[in-house]
Amino acid sequence: METTQGSKTWSRVQPQLIQHAIPDARYHFDFSKFVPNFRHSASALNRLVSLNEYLVAKTILVALDNSLEGFRFRALQDGKRLLVATHGMRRGFILLDPRRIGEEKYEQASWLDGMERAGIGKMVNLVQMCDENMKVDFAVTGCLVANEQGFRVEVDISHFELQWYILRNRGILHDKIPVAVLAHDCQILRPEEADIPEEAPFQYDWICTPTRLINIPTAMKPKPDFDFEKTIDQHAVNTVVPLQELKGIKMMEQIMSTGGFAQNEQKSETPTLSADEQMGVDMIERIMKGYKP
Repeated sequence: METTQGSKTWSRVQPQLIQHAIPDARYHFDFSKFVPNFRHSASALNRLVSLNEYLVAKTILVALDNSLEGFRFRALQDGKRLLVATHGMRRGFILLDPRRIGEEKYEQASWLDGMERAGIGKMVNLVQMCDENMKVDFAVTGCLVANEQGFRVEVDISHFELQWYILRNRGILHDKIPVAVLAHDCQILRPEEADIPEEAPFQYDWICTPTRLINIPTAMKPKPDFDFEKTIDQHAVNTVVPLQELKGIKMMEQIMSTGGFAQNEQKSETPTLSADEQMGVDMIERIMKGYKP
């Protein structure tokens, strides 16, 4: 996760956040590495879990943020399935299913270092999600800075927005699912206090803080044709497993749209695919089994 550490907005928010933030065991107060939990986050959590959108949700996309550890624990107790990306999305996604996890392990499953342990989380890729017809119907994230209109203030595309893009591209979630952000009051600015990024307007539907619950009924999400991949550096493209898998899927869809497998098989040279790109190719081949151009 990248932050605008040198920006005037961040230089104003950071000292306030340090007063309320709970330091990370590894990174202390280096907020370029993580989104912190904060004192009185339980009050914000109570507002979040009172939302009807949460109450009716069955599968929730949840960020890996420290501030959401309590939410992940509560959601598992409430019987919600959680889809959580690994750190930096380098190993894809983890599915936390309370039906598979013993109740005594729910708290451990909510920890960053606990959810990947044997018998707790299940690693899932895009192929498996599509095969199982998984549908995400609610999403929750943390943030460093946002404004009251629901815009994240940091300039760089966050990992959460990238997750949203990848899952939407495969139909695992749709544009209308509600997205809530949990943050401390000092992290939520008035609209005139900070500029918002123009390249990818992404608004939260709900803002939950220890003292406020803000709804943005006209919240916008990027248009379906917006290409998040153009905003990501090549290193990220090469290290984010779901992006590699998605690339493989798109390659096969292109083959299908331009003449099918028969023409492709006549070519003597084929591109070398990574293991994750190959997963995408395999997915389309299964879908198109028996296809005749």
